[in-house]
Amino acid sequence: MEKRLVEDYLSLLKSEMCEVRGCTEPASIAFACARAVSVFKEHGIKFDPGKVVVSMRVSRDVYRNASTVKVPVLKIKGVKAAVVCGLFGGNSIFNPFASIDPSNKKTMMNLLQKEHWFFAESLDQPGIYVDAEIKYRKNIVRVIIDDKHDCIKKILYNGKSIFKIQPVREMILKIESMEQVIYIVKKRIPELENIAFAFLKKQARIIRSGERYGVISEVNRLIGNRMEGGNLPVQTFTGSGNQGLFLSIPFYKLYLKHGDKVIPSFLFSLLTQIYMVHKKGRISSLCGLSDKCAPSLAAGLSYFKGYGIDKIFMNMNLAGEVFNGMFCDGAKKSCADKGVAVMGYVMRKFYGDMYEK
Repeated sequence: MEKRLVEDYLSLLKSEMCEVRGCTEPASIAFACARAVSVFKEHGIKFDPGKVVVSMRVSRDVYRNASTVKVPVLKIKGVKAAVVCGLFGGNSIFNPFASIDPSNKKTMMNLLQKEHWFFAESLDQPGIYVDAEIKYRKNIVRVIIDDKHDCIKKILYNGKSIFKIQPVREMILKIESMEQVIYIVKKRIPELENIAFAFLKKQARIIRSGERYGVISEVNRLIGNRMEGGNLPVQTFTGSGNQGLFLSIPFYKLYLKHGDKVIPSFLFSLLTQIYMVHKKGRISSLCGLSDKCAPSLAAGLSYFKGYGIDKIFMNMNLAGEVFNGMFCDGAKKSCADKGVAVMGYVMRKFYGDMYEK
């Protein structure tokens, strides 16, 4: 196999993995604000979060989820809460809630309750888009995120561009068919399997083990925790912590039972999930667990059973059809209930064991 092709798959897989505390839509908003704060500091400006004026323009899907999910530390819903976390986070990498000092909670709440400094607009456009403009004294920083939760497209300081995403190849790699997925997984490339295994082991840190570990109960517990502002270090995949949990929880259970022989099947699910995202988009008005993760998990379980591409694709279509049209009405605690329903069906239908014994 060409070395370049292997490198492309490695880069693609790594680019879709990220550890994040809290939901990724408010995290993206907080990330943009935290990066803006770092720009002020880079220009020698002593920054005071309590003296800013912030204007947010975000896509409808980001606005919906940020408005309905609680953020860590504050345990409050809303775009404004995410902005406050970004201003106080002090961390401009894409895990902004992890760096918040809980001792600042009272000061953060005071800013949250303050009026006339925050403005937000929901844009009639799909996908991931965050445009944060922060005015502080006589200076203005604007940070624009586009396409992916952690992809900063442009930064402007007082109207002058100081960062613009560098032109690269149109895309490192695009998975356009399931034939691509089965081809690369069957090659048994150690580097790819090692990445999948590392992802699974990191996720395992928050998954209960032993007799207390049931796939359905863990989906309910961990997704519910995230939606209520939990501060667990979740391994996200394709921009979603819930989707990262949905794919990894059953495969970790399989790993405990079958060992390393499970890893190619988990890799199969991960690459299928990327294929589904390339086909359907990263975020939309449909529930990602039903629209993309259910077919991806069905694919991985079918591969583990030794099925061929035709049977795998048939099972993917069946999983997708059963939950076709399940809408996303926000990032809420009810996402855990949806996860339980979808996971229960997929495990019964395509593996025959819900692991609740």
